Formats: sequence, structure tokens, C-alpha cells
Amino acid sequence: MFEQIENLHTTKRFDWTPYIALASIHSRTWQGFMYIGLAFTAMNYSRRSPKSWIIVGTTLELAGYLSLLFLQFVPISWFPLFQCTCGILAGFGAGMCFCQVIITPQSWLDKSRDKLSPFISIGAPLFAIFIAPLGVILIQVYSWLGCSLEHTLIFIIF
Repeated sequence: MFEQIENLHTTKRFDWTPYIALASIHSRTWQGFMYIGLAFTAMNYSRRSPKSWIIVGTTLELAGYLSLLFLQFVPISWFPLFQCTCGILAGFGAGMCFCQVIITPQSWLDKSRDKLSPFISIGAPLFAIFIAPLGVILIQVYSWLGCSLEHTLIFIIF
């Protein structure tokens, strides 16, 4: 992989042949940018309402996951570029939304904060328990396109 990155600087066209190790680029990039989005939103929390942060974050997440849908229209050599785009946009947007889950309820709950905070934070892990096996099944049945559609529909519905 590192040889291919070095060759990018010496070649004139983007020719990064995808292989199995590149399949998780979006999830690794997503994780890092989620924390960046979380920090950015926490630093600027008072500049916007919680609703506007959620709208911007959800829009970025949808744009990121929809970028994976466009993989079917571009050459396969662009796979890493679209994976990184998905990870950056969806991760940053997820961080913006996650910040609202952490900060907003804490500012509303004065007397019952210590009792209700664990219930607020448990939603994401429980959701991940159910969505991960569903994603694997959809990838096996419908390929990556079906899995991307599933993630997009979940963000639209919820």
C-alpha cells in the first residue's frame, strides 16, 4: 500500500488499485473525523441552536454515505478517494450530532442528571449491536450499494 502511495507522486494519473485492505478506509477515517467534529461542535456550541447543529451534522452524514453510492458511476481506481470522502463527511457530521447527545441533555437535566445520563449514552452502543449484523447481511445480499442505501435510509427515518 505504501509503495502505491509513493507512486502517486511520480505518476500523472490517479491509479490506486483497490484491494481488500482498502475496504475499511471509510470507517478508519470516520472514527478520527467523528472526534474532530465533536471537538469543533463543542467549542462552537453556543453559536447555533442544537436543532441547527443536528441539521448540519445529518446533512454531512448523508452526503458522506451518498458518496459511496456514486462509486458505481466512477472508475474503480477512485474507490479510495470516495472512501475517504465518506469517512470525512460522515464522521464530521456524526461528531456534530453526537455532541448534541452529550451536551444538550446535560444542560437540561439539573436534578436528575446522574440518573438519566447513562440512559442517554446507551443508545449508540445498542444501535450498533443491531446495525452491524444487518450491514453484513446486506453486503452479502445486495453488495456495498445495498448497505449504503440501508445506512442512508436509517439516517432519513431516524
